[in-house]
Amino acid sequence: MGSRQGEANVLKAIGVVQQFRKEMAGALASYGQALELYRQVGARLGEANVLQAMGNASRAEKQYAEAKSLYENSLALYQAVGAQQGEANSYLEMARLALMQEDAGQAQQYARQAVERLSLIHISEPTRPD
Repeated sequence: MGSRQGEANVLKAIGVVQQFRKEMAGALASYGQALELYRQVGARLGEANVLQAMGNASRAEKQYAEAKSLYENSLALYQAVGAQQGEANSYLEMARLALMQEDAGQAQQYARQAVERLSLIHISEPTRPD
């Protein structure tokens, strides 16, 4: 891992702590810095993860249109890299957002899409040593 990607990871972690402490402006600033670094090094999964985190912070701030856009962008990146767990998480976050906007029908559609993605993930049983 390069130093810029490591720095991006630290900035994202700082954003998580700030978000937990309800310091949303600081969290969004840290996430924004991490996003720039992830893009510079071509870390698309890191980019998707931080976009989703930014969506969560925006949703907490009741910036619903911004949150939806961020979730959609994270979803597109997860799809591009084949990260089915990330896709499912994006759909679940969009379902939560739809519920906050009192759109149960849309929330149900997103939740179904999340379940579909999760059903595609094959988890193998751990092997036992002989």
